[in-house]
Amino acid sequence: MKDIKTLSYEDLMKLDIINYDDLNDAVSDILTDANKKVEDLVEKFNDTNEDGSEVDAVDLDSKFEPLHDYVGDYINE
Repeated sequence: MKDIKTLSYEDLMKLDIINYDDLNDAVSDILTDANKKVEDLVEKFNDTNEDGSEVDAVDLDSKFEPLHDYVGDYINE
C-alpha cells in the first residue's frame, strides 16, 4: 500500500511542473477508473436491455493495457 497519496488529475493540472511518476500514476488512475466504469456500463446493459443482446466484456481489460503502457513507451529521456 502506498504511503503517499497519488495526486489527482485536478491536482496535477494546477501545478507548474510535474514529474514522470506523478504523471504515470495519474494516467493509470484515470484509465483504471475508466475501465471499471465501462465494465459496469456493459454489465448493466447486459442485465437490463430488453432485446436480449449482450456485449461480451471478456477482453475489455486488454483494450486498456496499451493506454496504460503509452506514457512509458513514448517518454523521451
